[in-house]
Amino acid sequence: MSVLIVCRANRCRSPLAAALLSRAADGALTVSSAGLLVSGIGVPDRGVGVAADGGVDVSTHRSRRVTAADLDEADLVLAVDGDVLRELVTDHSAQWAHVHTFGSLRRAQTAAPRLAHEGAREWIARVGAARERRELVELPSSDDVEDPFGRSTRTWRRVMARLEGETAAVWEALRPR
Repeated sequence: MSVLIVCRANRCRSPLAAALLSRAADGALTVSSAGLLVSGIGVPDRGVGVAADGGVDVSTHRSRRVTAADLDEADLVLAVDGDVLRELVTDHSAQWAHVHTFGSLRRAQTAAPRLAHEGAREWIARVGAARERRELVELPSSDDVEDPFGRSTRTWRRVMARLEGETAAVWEALRPR
């Protein structure tokens, strides 16, 4: 099972979320991250420090731009905010069914819980088949994970705490049963 997490620049939110989800899944998921902008830039020092304080290492991460192949190959794509989700599905509309924000995945889990006999891939496909395009304009702003770039250590910690909760919920939804 593969999960791709996407943010604007792949320097803050998506690498943190990918590291946290990887830690939670302990090898049971293939987790990667990408962004919509240029490749080759590291996580800001403040983010590296906050991540280290939280027990994850993002010090060697370098940003990379998401590709159509990345989206095709991932079983689940998580966008860190509604703008990123809209850009992804506008540019790659065939992937709509398996691209979510953390919040839309949580709502899907509530509305259509994974069945006892259902694998994670099958659940994502079932939930995706039931989605409506109007969701693109109706995503609540509470789905958006704040971008900590250029912000204080306090902001980075707040974002890290939010992502710890979000990735724990994703792992709970996807974990083998």
